Amino acid sequence: MQTLPRVLSIVTTQRLGLQNRAICELRALGCKVLRVSLDASLTLDVAPGCFKAIRPHAHGVLTRQLDAQHEQVSVGFAGCTVRWIEEMR
Repeated sequence: MQTLPRVLSIVTTQRLGLQNRAICELRALGCKVLRVSLDASLTLDVAPGCFKAIRPHAHGVLTRQLDAQHEQVSVGFAGCTVRWIEEMR
């Protein structure tokens, strides 16, 4: 688990601001934000089923990682990476 810096530098403050704006945009689109991470990609985990709302605003490549029962999907959104888990059919 990554720890936050003890002092909020200008860069860290800007990254937090970018992530907060993305969270507000996701919520305005009706997406439930489940978890946030201040990792290099500013990853935001959202509830399944949000992609229809996110799609018009998404950027970058939609990536998928599969295992036996789940599919992890991620896409760029407002300078962050948004990811969710979908059940395999």
